[in-house]
Amino acid sequence: MAGDVPSVRLLQVLKTYCESLDPIGLSDLRLALRSGRYPWLRDELRHVLDHDLISEQQWTFLLSEDGGGRHPDRRRSLWQALFPDDPYESIAP
Repeated sequence: MAGDVPSVRLLQVLKTYCESLDPIGLSDLRLALRSGRYPWLRDELRHVLDHDLISEQQWTFLLSEDGGGRHPDRRRSLWQALFPDDPYESIAP
């Protein structure tokens, strides 16, 4: 990844589909992924999570998380919702 920062396209997709981990948005994104859209998303999201490249403020904005504290379970839930056949245990706490 260029400069080890999240790409604008990743941030846009997360904000568009994953706000509040809304089941409808997540379902829409899963369908888009299955149809071949966003072929880069799995690798970019894995890289961002592995290296904790999104700040707490960015996660709060992207997922509409409550401020204060970290929310690794919600991020793990996001991964599992998008890629249920790809268990991912090494998400940074």
